[in-house]
Amino acid sequence: MLKFRKVVASSLAVLAFSLALPVLAVSHRGGEWTYGGHHDPNNWGAFSNYYHGSRDHWAYVGSNGRDNQKTAYAGARSAAYAFINTNFGEQVTFDAGW
Repeated sequence: MLKFRKVVASSLAVLAFSLALPVLAVSHRGGEWTYGGHHDPNNWGAFSNYYHGSRDHWAYVGSNGRDNQKTAYAGARSAAYAFINTNFGEQVTFDAGW
């Protein structure tokens, strides 16, 4: 019974981490920033989304291993949304600001 529980718990943990964990939301430089992985088997990717209510701003996401990057710009009270396609396990850098 213990082995069965361990397998079920491990499977659930892998599923949860692979689908839900990589999205983070933080208060950043007076705005709201969300970033993380988009885990769809047909469209792997990474995103950086930044909203600021009173300043022009930007969001950035870029691959650490190849020339694949996106910077999105937006005015006050709009969201800057940057998205890139990635390979499974690829390392990326996220940033945002004004």
